[in-house]
Amino acid sequence: MTIWALFFSTGLFSEELKDRALFRYDNEVVFLSEAKDLIKSLEKFRCLKDDWLSLKVTKLTKKDFLHLPKLGFDKKSLREDRQFINRFIDLQKLKTFTKDQLVKIEDSELVAINKTSCFPRGHKSWPVEVKELVKLELYIKSRYVKEADNKEEQVRRLNSFFTSIVRKSNENLFF
Repeated sequence: MTIWALFFSTGLFSEELKDRALFRYDNEVVFLSEAKDLIKSLEKFRCLKDDWLSLKVTKLTKKDFLHLPKLGFDKKSLREDRQFINRFIDLQKLKTFTKDQLVKIEDSELVAINKTSCFPRGHKSWPVEVKELVKLELYIKSRYVKEADNKEEQVRRLNSFFTSIVRKSNENLFF
């Protein structure tokens, strides 16, 4: 009985109710608070460049970034953002896949990508999430975009990669 009084009087119990599980992919559960932080990093990633292949293949469009969802706590607002959340999960799956891949990234590539309007201190100040997204992008370019190929072949190869990764793991939405 005194334990419950402690939870209510200190506010610990109310803190627990401010977050919720949003979705699961592979064996990772992402909570609403985490998703909001990931979306903020996505905004910073998008600031670096408009036409990332990783965003194109997941169909995260410029329109999505003009009105990034706030991801409210209630189920109704989450259902309204379902399409964005599904695309966002796909991007997380791709990013998770590339974490285990050996991708050689030259410092000069990162310097070339950086925009001082996004990160005045340069690429060394990028948040971890932005670095992981850039690694994903450089992996995609090194493996699936060949200069000699025509655009159709590149798109076919990239979509094949995307489909294989997304199908490897299931996801569950918790709303």
